[in-house]
Amino acid sequence: MEKRFQIFKNNVQFIESFNVAGDKPFNIRINQFPDLHDEEFKALLINGSCWALSAVAAIEGIHQITTSKLMFLSKQKLVDSVKGESEGCIGGYVEDAFEFIVKKGGILSETHYPYKGVNIVEKETHSVAHIKGYEKVPSNNKKALLKVVANQPVSVYIDVGAHAFKYYSSEIFNARNCGSDPNHVVAVVGYGKALDGAKYWPVKNSWGTEWGGKWYMWNC
Repeated sequence: MEKRFQIFKNNVQFIESFNVAGDKPFNIRINQFPDLHDEEFKALLINGSCWALSAVAAIEGIHQITTSKLMFLSKQKLVDSVKGESEGCIGGYVEDAFEFIVKKGGILSETHYPYKGVNIVEKETHSVAHIKGYEKVPSNNKKALLKVVANQPVSVYIDVGAHAFKYYSSEIFNARNCGSDPNHVVAVVGYGKALDGAKYWPVKNSWGTEWGGKWYMWNC
């Protein structure tokens, strides 16, 4: 308890000092993570099933664009069944997820195969969404990303090394010292420009409703 309290205290001090300084265009706040030090946080979330949630978010977005209907697809099926270099809740790659969906001829709904957050095995049921294939967007190429995301959501590998990222709350996230070692996967669902001219990417993350807002704007 004493160790947890000290970690919490240090992180709260960081959050308060960050917001008081007011030299960044975004805000951070206390959420579900301040009693974890950075290494614990990375072990808990970065090595999780974000790859499956990102892949599903991208396909859900495409489905909604083409059918005007909102559908939630099974992340758990990918966690349980995708093989290759992906290892379920331990970590994985969106490419493996897309290839699996193509080979299987589709993916199940969240209703028929709900997310448990652990590796399980359940019986097959009827697929409700399908893809014929996928393409890779060149790394660190904003123009290429903009061209693709204008038509559909895109799964993106990012580096969440910035300490403030863990406590992101609102406004345009613009960390100047973004790392170059991808360790997390999110879904870019669009693009836009703020009133002051700042460009941003609305991004869907997998860390729950206590983190950020309904979406956050990332411009790195």
